[in-house]
Amino acid sequence: MTFVRKRVRWTAPTAAEVAELLRWIPPRPAYEEWVRIIAAVGSVLDETEAAVVLAAWSPEDRPGEYRAKLRARLASVNFGTLVHLAKANGYTPASRPAPRPIATPSPRRPAVTLQSWPEAVSERYREGRDYLMASPATLEKIDAWRGWPAGTAATLAEDSILSSPITNGSTARGLAFAVHAPVVDDLGFPGVREIGFHCRHRPAAGERAQWTFHPNAREDCTGIPALPFVIGCSFVAFARHVIVAEGQWDAITLAAAGGWLANDASWPDNVSLFGLRGAGNWRPLLDHWHPHFTKGAIVVLFPQADEAGQAWTKPNGFADALRALHHPVKVVRLPFPDLNDAHRAQPITPADLAAWLS
Repeated sequence: MTFVRKRVRWTAPTAAEVAELLRWIPPRPAYEEWVRIIAAVGSVLDETEAAVVLAAWSPEDRPGEYRAKLRARLASVNFGTLVHLAKANGYTPASRPAPRPIATPSPRRPAVTLQSWPEAVSERYREGRDYLMASPATLEKIDAWRGWPAGTAATLAEDSILSSPITNGSTARGLAFAVHAPVVDDLGFPGVREIGFHCRHRPAAGERAQWTFHPNAREDCTGIPALPFVIGCSFVAFARHVIVAEGQWDAITLAAAGGWLANDASWPDNVSLFGLRGAGNWRPLLDHWHPHFTKGAIVVLFPQADEAGQAWTKPNGFADALRALHHPVKVVRLPFPDLNDAHRAQPITPADLAAWLS
């Protein structure tokens, strides 16, 4: 049986159309909603236009505030978020025709729409994020521990990618990474939804760290799978390059080394970056994210130097599965156990990344 996936080509909205959507959203919202609105506007307008439109909607508290936020905007938010918020406040899209879907064949089934995480799980994650943002010393320790440029962990926390929640009824805090799932809104715009988080628990002396996914059965929820971690998830449907590393730490190390997480940088709109939860976690990536990949996107794999990583390139492994889906595959092997070790030994540079993506 051949399945058909609907892909949507659409004309980017104008500044006037964005301003019309903003007109429906009350100014001076809560901080979390405010930064999401900024990111949504910045996903379709250039910095100058976006700053002007945003200032007309809700004046700045200090000069240059919108430009600063636009340069470090949330990577997981796109234009569909703005449409959703405007519609929640009464906007109807009758004045803007819906994009015309163009059917293209795909050998995989359409992605399953997954529910959002339960409110209690969301609140726990956001409390942990706020805890990190109020703990600069902890953020600095994380940067030093992983060999990241100063300010990387702070940017991740501000973008709600990194958190330090209390889990499983204990008083100890772990380090957690938000997990997203792909969605398509009712106008046909691709987007993402937060569905949970992976949490690394502090190990006892001499033991390996343990990981859990939330929500789980203990939290009265078993219907949300543990999908891979992704940065640049808003660009998956447009990305020319899809980078896949074995873990969250490796993915963030690559993004930080590329300069994509610096305070004055924006995410490159032709790249999306996945961090699997272990080498065997590639099947959920194909099941849920692949239907949203750009046709023929180049997939660059960074397996770790162990048996599990070597299995990616064995017959019927991850690389073969991607090729069967008509994606060029490039495998980058580094002579170190993982990317963090390689980065500590010899810092990965933007030029290195450019060469690997060429």
